[in-house]
Amino acid sequence: MKAKSKAYFNYSLLDLHFGYRLVEMSGVAVSLNGHVFNLLNAKYISDADDNDKYSVFDEELMNHDSASAGVYFGLPRLLNLSLMIEY
Repeated sequence: MKAKSKAYFNYSLLDLHFGYRLVEMSGVAVSLNGHVFNLLNAKYISDADDNDKYSVFDEELMNHDSASAGVYFGLPRLLNLSLMIEY
């Protein structure tokens, strides 16, 4: 039986956050805020499990290889917009 090992791939993500105050009058301020997560839409593995119990149901098939690993991909580009009203 091989020793349990784990290797991770390097990845970088670029996020963009912005805000703009649209109007401020009579004690009320209106702002527009936005966030773009994973701006470049990078494809990456956020986590991996060796011998993942959800991928392999027979313990004899747990060989510490790619067939018995559980891999979790990161989220694609995500946009979040908000309108904030302060009074």
